[in-house]
Amino acid sequence: MYLKAIADMRKVVLFFLAVFCVVATTNAQRNKVKYKDLYPMLQQQQYDQAEAFLRAFLAQEPEHANARLQMGFMFEYKAVRADVLKEEDQMNSLIDSATYYFRKAVGMIDDREIRKNDEYYAAYNRRDLRTGKFGIKLSDIQFDLETRIEGLKERSVRVDSVNMILDQLKGMYATTREQFQGLVEEYGDINRLYLLADDDTEEELKKLTSNFDSTLSLQATYAELLDNLSFNAYESNLKLVEINQFKEDGTADTDFVQEEARIWDYASWVEGVHTVLGEEIAPMRDALVDYDAKFSVLYGDFLSGRDITKDLALNSSLMDRLNRFDPDAMPQKLFEYKLAELEYYLAEQDLRDPTQSDSIVISQQVELHDSISQILEQAEAKFATLQEADIELASRAFPRLIQERYNGEKGFSDFIANRAKFLSDERFQVNTYAEGWHKREIEGIWSPDTVIALVRQDSMLTQDSLAPGAYTLAVEQFDSENVWVGGMFFNPTAAPHGYVAQFGPEHLARWHHKIPLDSFPYLDSLLALTTEVLWKNEGVQYVVFYNEMAVGEGYPSLVARIDSGNLAWTSYVKLADRVKEVRYREIEEDIKFYLHEHEGQPEGSNFVLVTNMGEVMLPDSE
Repeated sequence: MYLKAIADMRKVVLFFLAVFCVVATTNAQRNKVKYKDLYPMLQQQQYDQAEAFLRAFLAQEPEHANARLQMGFMFEYKAVRADVLKEEDQMNSLIDSATYYFRKAVGMIDDREIRKNDEYYAAYNRRDLRTGKFGIKLSDIQFDLETRIEGLKERSVRVDSVNMILDQLKGMYATTREQFQGLVEEYGDINRLYLLADDDTEEELKKLTSNFDSTLSLQATYAELLDNLSFNAYESNLKLVEINQFKEDGTADTDFVQEEARIWDYASWVEGVHTVLGEEIAPMRDALVDYDAKFSVLYGDFLSGRDITKDLALNSSLMDRLNRFDPDAMPQKLFEYKLAELEYYLAEQDLRDPTQSDSIVISQQVELHDSISQILEQAEAKFATLQEADIELASRAFPRLIQERYNGEKGFSDFIANRAKFLSDERFQVNTYAEGWHKREIEGIWSPDTVIALVRQDSMLTQDSLAPGAYTLAVEQFDSENVWVGGMFFNPTAAPHGYVAQFGPEHLARWHHKIPLDSFPYLDSLLALTTEVLWKNEGVQYVVFYNEMAVGEGYPSLVARIDSGNLAWTSYVKLADRVKEVRYREIEEDIKFYLHEHEGQPEGSNFVLVTNMGEVMLPDSE
């Protein structure tokens, strides 16, 4: 009985297993993808919706030939529509997949497959040119798939070429921009580039042009490759941007993936540089050489006695051309100095060693030497500016000028040193002459061994003692040419003398007289001596000596009259009071001493007169 129960249980289990298998098989059949339902979506290239079902179907039917073919078509469709610049790796993966499935399909499709599933190959149904009948040939399918495989390979190569050329294009343009930036960093300013351009610069410009031409060539190739790619969303056009500001333009990058890439027109810029160098810089450099040579000609003309005054003007037209490129250029400093030096030569040609010649007018000599000193100072200022110039830089900017006119940088440095010594020697000479004439300006030649000061000396009242010599106490200039002086000769071993003299424009004494001062008995009284020269007319002058300090009971004074340079008379006067003022009265033709009044005396009532004949008259006797 136990065995029977076990047998019955086994029957029940087997029953339920059989039921489970039937149910599972029914569900699987219900979820199975039917290719005839999937194919219309594949035929309409609705791959986004169909791909999952196609993959599921192939998982069910891995040997289904047309499903393999449709997988190839799907991957081909996606491959040719991949972004050729941004999705190259993805595209190549799709091409590999399409190629794989195409090759699988080629191996699986045969005539039997075509007859069995001709509706799936209807796209290959063509008229036979020999028989005129429509039909599907295996060879047409095989040829189409091989063509597609080759087309995908070619697309892969072309896309790779596009990206390779694009990378080269970007790199070449970056190199071109960096080279231009190097020129900006080296020169900093376009005018500096113009002036300093040399053979090395020319090589850089050639390289810049060559690189830019390569950039244009690569862009043209890139654009052509893009045009030859089907299903391509890109095209490449260029817009050349002019370089106007040397330091600001020419360095910004561009995006060649854009439909219109803006790139700097380096070729036109280089062409413009060459135009300036050839049409402006080179002729200007030649003109500077010629202009410098002109100064040598002018100096030769000066030495030969020709008047060069009208030629002493800076070539403003040439300087304007130079200043356009460099307002602080060395040649202008050089020419300004050379002009100043020639102007000095013209002024200096009248300079002679100081002499005692009667024909020399001292004031004119002082004015001449002061003027010469100022002109030399202008030349010195111009030379100081020239000395600050960078000779090495000038040699690069103006090679012909430095090389042809000065035999190179060393020769120009020697020229600078030579002119520095010249100016130093001239300054010493001019200062020496000027100091000599300024000294002569305040001196009069009394005799070959006697010099009289033509300026009033310190008041003798401030001195405690007198050294031997002449002391000028009065200076008058009654006309523009002559100077009249009065003063005292003092020698402690001899009797003192007053003096009066007239000096002409050459500061030589036209006449002079020594007047004994015996009436002034004490040295202390001489220390208080005052002198005045009074004017009547060209023929008559008076000189008055009087003490500011009382001697005994009065103040010694002396009046002398000069007629036509001759001493007519002297008259001694002992004044009772200190002098306030001495005046020549033109109408009365006498000398009037105004003395300090005593208490109670009216203003001007205390005086003494000396007539034109030398007589002394007191107020009571007037």
